[in-house]
Amino acid sequence: MTLISQREFGRRNGVSGEAIRKAVRAGRIPSVDGKIDPAQAQAAWDVARDPARAGRSQPRESPSVPKTPPQQHRSAGDPPQSAPASFPSGFGGHSFSEVKTRREQVLLARDQVELKRLLGELVDANQVRREIDSMIYNVKSKLLALGHKLAPRLAVENDAARCKEIVDDEIRQILTDLAASGGQQ
Repeated sequence: MTLISQREFGRRNGVSGEAIRKAVRAGRIPSVDGKIDPAQAQAAWDVARDPARAGRSQPRESPSVPKTPPQQHRSAGDPPQSAPASFPSGFGGHSFSEVKTRREQVLLARDQVELKRLLGELVDANQVRREIDSMIYNVKSKLLALGHKLAPRLAVENDAARCKEIVDDEIRQILTDLAASGGQQ
């Protein structure tokens, strides 16, 4: 077991040595006399850094993540290595920041819809349906009553053109009345 310094472990993970010292003091990373076993510390660090695992004491097994061998101590002449990829979170393969950004976009869209509703640019769909149903009911009622209303006038007429004119005039009057009242009668 090769132990490394807290500063070296921080450099390998792209964070400051102070961040690692705080994690060691808090007990999130195990240490031996101030030195760190990279294999044990990396597993603990990955769990501690994953926002989806905040507050969990045991890491979940992820079958899609291959196990990597622990990193060995580099000598001064070795080329620098990039920081290891972060452990996959519980956000369906998306990073915490991607999920948070998407959530903020949804909240913004919801707020924009609410603003439009308050400004009168949007109306309740159920209210529109009720108004349309009411208008249809009024038109239907008036047209069904048309025969009863016009029967005496049409019975005395012998001219078909005059009968058509009486019916057309009455339908026109019904439509004019409905338009003037907005369909609410």
